[in-house]
Amino acid sequence: MERLTWIYQRISAATVDKATLTKLFSTFDLDAIRDRLTGALFGDAYSFEMVFVDGGSTEDSPELLERSHRRYGGALGGAGITEAGRLQMKHLTRRGFMASAAAAAITARAAGAKGSGKTKRKFTMALIGSAIGVKGSIRQQLEWATKYGFESIEPSLGDLRRMPTTAVYEFTAEMKERGLQWAVTGVPVNIREHSEDAFTAQLKGLEAAAKVWQSAGATRVKSAIMSFHQDLNYLDNFRLHTDRIRRAAEVLNTHGLRFGLEYLASKLLWTLQRHPFVHTMAETRELIERTGADNVGLVLDSWHWYCSRETEADILALSNKDVISCDLNDAPTGIAIDDQVDSIRALPATTGVIDVKTFLNALIQIGYDGSIMAEPFDNALNALGNEEALQRTAEAMKKTFALVE
Repeated sequence: MERLTWIYQRISAATVDKATLTKLFSTFDLDAIRDRLTGALFGDAYSFEMVFVDGGSTEDSPELLERSHRRYGGALGGAGITEAGRLQMKHLTRRGFMASAAAAAITARAAGAKGSGKTKRKFTMALIGSAIGVKGSIRQQLEWATKYGFESIEPSLGDLRRMPTTAVYEFTAEMKERGLQWAVTGVPVNIREHSEDAFTAQLKGLEAAAKVWQSAGATRVKSAIMSFHQDLNYLDNFRLHTDRIRRAAEVLNTHGLRFGLEYLASKLLWTLQRHPFVHTMAETRELIERTGADNVGLVLDSWHWYCSRETEADILALSNKDVISCDLNDAPTGIAIDDQVDSIRALPATTGVIDVKTFLNALIQIGYDGSIMAEPFDNALNALGNEEALQRTAEAMKKTFALVE
């Protein structure tokens, strides 16, 4: 109790919300602590020491240590931090965990108090031409991004492969001069592939692609999980995906690439064939955990977040490390959630059906620093010329981002 009092004194001195932390201390809820303090621990470069409290319960064990290391990227489970700060671990108990988290938050929040006071977004507005019916080379994407105010572009594999090594270096240098970053792109491997021979061949192709992306400095790629299967039941499909994702992730990890998985939550999709499959954030997180791969995370799409009836709390339960990329859109009006057609959407903040402000605010709170692209699946937009489609998309994205700026 004396040590808890001392910690509370530190909290008071740092003007941290004592009431909130008191509630968290009383519940000993590891997930709640993690959710509350993720931004402090991962958001910026902090240097901090962990403070420990004796008196852990008998259920504290190496298993707890391993679970926190696996789920929370090591920041609260015994591994050293290189970018997020310097962490010295001694003896971790359940109460020690919470005291440590509180002490880390004190330093982080105290540092943050010196800033503007409002958390700014770290994510970028991405130009992915294929999602809006715009076709053009990677050079054209660069020019369009500059003209219309996009902040990241797709590391198109085909274009990068055709460029000599020196040209790739010159291109990435020009991107940096213009303040542009790489967004995300799809992988040339089928994580649903049932044939072992075919998948092995695809992995060789993935290896070659990963080398190209690495040479260009790209760090994020993605794929989607089909939420149905005609023949495989849920368990067999889960096993297949676990194997395919794990092996693909190993190849990508060798080249410094993170692998995002998008779940498809539209009910008309996951009921399309005999066996429904993974179609929610929770299920996808479980699948990712089963792979044991540290470089695999989520692709969050506001459409699927909406169709699965997920909330701000679901996003706040994540850390920046958990999210690889994001898609932004809106939904047609006058249609029930379960009747929404996956391939008929709208540009973000144009119909008001999807609460994109809450979606983006939650991403800001967890410190998400990847790209966000528009994915409207809008035939009318696709039919426009490149310039008009780009202008409309940029205007919609800027309007949406302005909701949280």
